[in-house]
Amino acid sequence: MLPVDKGYTVVGTRVFPLGVALLMGAVGMGLVTQAITGGFRLLGKEPEVAEAKLARQRVHAVVWVSAGLLVDALVIEHVGFVFASTVLFALAARGFGSKRWAYNVVIGLLLSWPIYIGFTMGLGLSLPGLLKPWL
Repeated sequence: MLPVDKGYTVVGTRVFPLGVALLMGAVGMGLVTQAITGGFRLLGKEPEVAEAKLARQRVHAVVWVSAGLLVDALVIEHVGFVFASTVLFALAARGFGSKRWAYNVVIGLLLSWPIYIGFTMGLGLSLPGLLKPWL
């Protein structure tokens, strides 16, 4: 029900909701595929051992993701959106089990850069500068 008129923005008001819907559809299809093919294949054979391991993993995941959110909130005004989001991505990826720090940082940069460009140039919103103290 959003108007089609783009106004001062490069993209219309329907682009981001459509993108989110497409991504959610892709994730949903992945979850359905995993459920059909057996799902939860990585759990141990003994329920007690598997449950204890999952409980430890959940606590570690919450700590890593929470640390990422806290660091992001504390440094975004000083280092800018792109670098703060990169740190958030790397810490959240570690929370989900990835131990490849350099790879996570590169992926974080590759994801946060287009988001920064899309919000600042595409939507005309102001995010903390790319390198706030220097630019």
